[in-house]
Amino acid sequence: MLDLDEPVLKNQPVRNLEFALFSSLNAVEPDPAFVNRVRNRIDHRPAMVLESRTFWEAYVIVVSGFFLGVMLLWLISGRRPSP
Repeated sequence: MLDLDEPVLKNQPVRNLEFALFSSLNAVEPDPAFVNRVRNRIDHRPAMVLESRTFWEAYVIVVSGFFLGVMLLWLISGRRPSP
């Protein structure tokens, strides 16, 4: 025989949990100015745009660092007195 009350009994712990949460948590009313500010930030893109480096700019930076490092090593090794 089909018991129609069984699905209702399975949902009873869920209802008890919902009631416990509802009774223990306080409702919060957010500040409308804060909500509008967040909505505005989400809706509109920022005015500042970061530029990305091109390949040649990165290449010049790396080569310049390498060249200056070699020059520094050459100057340091040239200043040591020879035995």
